[in-house]
Amino acid sequence: MHAGCMMLSALLSFPTDAVKPIVRGAQALARQHATALHALATDRTGGRVLEAAFKPGSALSAAVQREMIHAFASSGEGAGVTAAAMSPAGGWVVSAMWSAAEAMGEEEAGDVTGLLAKPMLALGECAVYLTLDV
Repeated sequence: MHAGCMMLSALLSFPTDAVKPIVRGAQALARQHATALHALATDRTGGRVLEAAFKPGSALSAAVQREMIHAFASSGEGAGVTAAAMSPAGGWVVSAMWSAAEAMGEEEAGDVTGLLAKPMLALGECAVYLTLDV
C-alpha cells in the first residue's frame, strides 16, 4: 500500500490533463464516498495522498479541492474534522485543506474554512498554530 500511495501522490503533481482519471476519481470520492475521506485522512499513507491533493500545483483544481473539503467537513456533522485534526496523520491533512482553502480566495474559501473551523471551535478549546514553510 505504501508504494501505491507514493505513486498516487507523485501523479497528483502532474498536469491535470495527464491524470484525468485520478481527478475524476477524486470527484467521485467526494460525491459518493465522503466517509472514506476520513479513513484516508487518518491513515498515515492515505493522509499523504490527501496532502498531495491539496498542495499548490496539485492536479486537482480549486473547484475539486473545494468539493472534497466540503464533503469531508460536512459528513458526520463535522465530527470527522475534529477527530482527523487530532490524529497524528489527519492533523496534517486538515492543515493542507486549510492552506488550500486560503489559496482559493476569500469568496470561495469563506464557507469552506468555516466548515473546517466550526467543529474545532465547538470543542471550546482551540490552539493557535502556524504552519511554517522551510
